[in-house]
Amino acid sequence: MEIKMADDIIKLLEYLFAKMGIAIDWSADNVMPYLEELGSHIVMYKMWTAIVMIGIMIVSLAAAWIICNILTKTFGTESDVNIFILVIRMVAVIVVITTIAFQSVTIVKCKTFPEIVIYDYISAKLNNNSN
Repeated sequence: MEIKMADDIIKLLEYLFAKMGIAIDWSADNVMPYLEELGSHIVMYKMWTAIVMIGIMIVSLAAAWIICNILTKTFGTESDVNIFILVIRMVAVIVVITTIAFQSVTIVKCKTFPEIVIYDYISAKLNNNSN
C-alpha cells in the first residue's frame, strides 16, 4: 500500500504541476521535506474543516431551537403547529448529531492516522481529475 500511496501522491503532484507548467525533479533531496509539509497542511485542513463544521452545526441547532420557541409562543398550543415544530426540532437534532459524529471521526483520523487522511484526500482528488 505504501508504494501505491507514493505513486498516487506523485501522480497528483505531477498533474498539479503540469497544470501550472512546472517541472519537478523527483530525485532531488528537497522533495521529501516539501511532501511532509504538504501532508501536514492537508491534515490540518481536514481537521479544521471538521471543527468549523461542528461549530456551524451547533449554531444551526441553537438557531432552529430559538425559531421553534418563537413559533410556539406565536401560535400557542395549536396541535398542527406543535407537530410541525416537533418535526423541525427532531430533524435538526438528527442532522446535527449525524454531522458531528462524522466530523468527530475525521478529527480522530487526523490525530491518529494522518497518513490515511492524506491518502483519502489524494485519492479523491485523483478520482475527480480522472472524470
